[in-house]
Amino acid sequence: MSTRKRRKKKNAERPLTANNNPVCNSAPLLDMSGRGANGNHVVMSAKMSGPIPAPSILRQYGEIIPGLDTTIIEEWKAEGASRRKNEEKELEIREDAVKKHATREFLKVCIVGVFFAGIFMLAFYLAYLGHVVEAAAVASTPVIGSVITKLLPKN
Repeated sequence: MSTRKRRKKKNAERPLTANNNPVCNSAPLLDMSGRGANGNHVVMSAKMSGPIPAPSILRQYGEIIPGLDTTIIEEWKAEGASRRKNEEKELEIREDAVKKHATREFLKVCIVGVFFAGIFMLAFYLAYLGHVVEAAAVASTPVIGSVITKLLPKN
């Protein structure tokens, strides 16, 4: 006889069958009556994910109510087409809003640029005529206004 002790295999290495399951020691786990081998009721559930059920379940719907399986598929197609149409409309609305905003900002920049150019042209003209103090006052007005605008809190 060997004095070595045999190591037990880990549970993960052994396949789990009905015979070595501590909960159910008999071979049949479920009979046709919906009862387990020990006589208790067995509840089975299935989880689906996705827009439509599995083909076998869809076929069963068609057996219960004739034509329901095709109705489900048609409704799924119609819903998808409607969703894509709405997403395209939303995208168009957003693109239009971005274009309008960009146009407004461009016009603001142009108007401000023309205003500043006019002010500085007036300041240069006043300096040319010899009115240096007035030219400095006119030229500094938009700069001071810009600084004050940046410093004021936005509402």
